[in-house]
Amino acid sequence: MRERPDTWKCGVSPPECQARLKVFIDVLQDLAKKGLTAPATIANFHRQRVIPLMERRLAIFELTSEAATEGSRMSCVLLSIDAAAHRAKSAMAHFPSDPEDLWKIKMRPEKGYISLVSPTFDCC
Repeated sequence: MRERPDTWKCGVSPPECQARLKVFIDVLQDLAKKGLTAPATIANFHRQRVIPLMERRLAIFELTSEAATEGSRMSCVLLSIDAAAHRAKSAMAHFPSDPEDLWKIKMRPEKGYISLVSPTFDCC
């Protein structure tokens, strides 16, 4: 982006900072060619019961081993496809006419998912 939309309160990142995002833009463009859409992303967030950081009970820096995790973690049980599609539909202005389009790309932990990042953490 080179120009700031009127609705933004802050400016546009300098070109050298934007250039560092190229690898992510390339991956997103590749996924879009394979069928990833905004409704599919939202439906899968709901299906996997991902809690956005701003809705978590605790701030990310408060998530310690002693802290209660209730309200600050994902469920390991997937939401049904129908329920996830219904939630995504209520959040989107443009929703696919065929909800099966939401599930073209498999997401973790579904069999055949695409892994974009495999970080290694040494916490012990």
